Amino acid sequence: MVGNHSATRVGLFLLATLILAVLVSCGPATPAPTSPPPTAAETATPAGPLRGGTVTLAFTEDPNSMDAILGYNLPAWQSLMNLYRGLMIYEGDRAVPDMAADFPEISADGTVYTFTLKPGIKFHNGREVEAADFKYSWERCLDPDWESWANYYLLSIKGAQEIIDGKTKELAGVKVLDRYTLRVELVAPDMTFLNVLALPNNWVVPREEVEKWGKEFGLHPVGTGPFILKEFVPGEKAVFVRNPDFFHEGQPYIDETIMYFGIDPSTALLRLEKGELDILFGDMIPAADFARIVNDPKYEKWIFREPSMYTWWIGVNNTKPPLDNLAVRQALNLAVDREKIARLTGGRGEPLWAIYPSAAPGYDPNYKPYPYDPEAAKRKLAEAGLSGGLELELLIGEDPLASTVAQAIQQDLAQIGIQVNIKQASDTVVYDMMVAGETELFLNSWYMIQPDPADLINNLYMTGAGSNYDFYSNPRVDELGRKALAEQDRAKRLEMYRQIEHILMEDAVHVPLFNNVSFYLHNPRIQDFYSRSEYGPFFERMWVKP
Repeated sequence: MVGNHSATRVGLFLLATLILAVLVSCGPATPAPTSPPPTAAETATPAGPLRGGTVTLAFTEDPNSMDAILGYNLPAWQSLMNLYRGLMIYEGDRAVPDMAADFPEISADGTVYTFTLKPGIKFHNGREVEAADFKYSWERCLDPDWESWANYYLLSIKGAQEIIDGKTKELAGVKVLDRYTLRVELVAPDMTFLNVLALPNNWVVPREEVEKWGKEFGLHPVGTGPFILKEFVPGEKAVFVRNPDFFHEGQPYIDETIMYFGIDPSTALLRLEKGELDILFGDMIPAADFARIVNDPKYEKWIFREPSMYTWWIGVNNTKPPLDNLAVRQALNLAVDREKIARLTGGRGEPLWAIYPSAAPGYDPNYKPYPYDPEAAKRKLAEAGLSGGLELELLIGEDPLASTVAQAIQQDLAQIGIQVNIKQASDTVVYDMMVAGETELFLNSWYMIQPDPADLINNLYMTGAGSNYDFYSNPRVDELGRKALAEQDRAKRLEMYRQIEHILMEDAVHVPLFNNVSFYLHNPRIQDFYSRSEYGPFFERMWVKP
């Protein structure tokens, strides 16, 4: 669905907190340990998961909320993963049934979804989950009294906008057919709807617990997830214990996980090396220590890395002369050395040659429409009648990495006769200028929180899309985007999105730069460590080797 500006403002704040796990931290170097860091035992790993043990991790800040519809920062997101589950969950490159017994029945026109729940799943308070609980949970997310940042994800459901507008409390498009059956009617066909249901904000909560605690539900959360909140001490820690009734048989394997708050990255790294912590997110690895750790063979078994779906690019206002000239935009794409810029991330980024990051469905590793070619870029400028050069402003925010990248862009474009003036402003000012169209060039980024090209296309490139700050418009992209949303054949959908990507790059909509690589450090005693860029680590799947 196409977002609106107000929803996008909140969404940007969410993204800014989630991407901390993949950005370069600016903390001071941590002194190297005087003795070698602990390594995995040489003894053979026991066959199969073992039960018991505690897994610990650290964050610089508290969760903003542990309410499913309100949590957005990194510790909150991890808390939601511990506490809640819903109809669908991401596995591989798509959403698959979780609390749903199977994929839903979908009507021929793609607008009606009928879900059947697995019977016997219990909330943490012991009550069995019913279909009506999902309707209530989605109505609560949409209710303006709750001010959920995530309400716009449910706008594809018939009647959702009316709840947001305060006209009703009931979601007209959702019908409870019986105890375990739910029917959902959409405003229009939208094959990303299952992805929406895989987001933690749309997972299920019990009405009675919300009504009991009111606005303090986030301090007393109850869900169906693998862990139950046992203790929360703001500014210190949160303790989650194993849910004995978790509906994935045998999971979780560990007894508890403890999240510590208010920990400085340098301190956290020292504690990890001493064996006092088990897991560090990427933002907790100081930049000055990153190369030491990645290049030290002692840490080989400590590192988990995965390409994320977080992309950076040079935004280009397609409506401002001379950037409204295709040849100028093509020159920009040919003049930027993406491989050099990716190296500036210190190993935390890989070149982005087109629209889709390498972890996204539809990605084509062989599609590189604009190789680094300064001479070809000069010819494009001459084609635009600008062989004498030109002057452009590049707007950037407060992130230290943005400043480094901007200077590299400035150097690259100077080689073809483009003088780039870098303007740095607060993130709020940058956002306001992008929305108002008061930019020429600007650094922009996007974190896909659903593994589908529609997350990019619908929000960034459709005419009038809420985050289309390039002010790009192409009727072919709009038409293909609408068709792709409605297409139920996955292979055909992805082919449409590949066509869209080619059109966007032929139009040189902007200048792709790189996509981030997520890193985690974990003690090698932690087995079967698994993480997804949309969620973070799955603590219920890991186990502790003695």
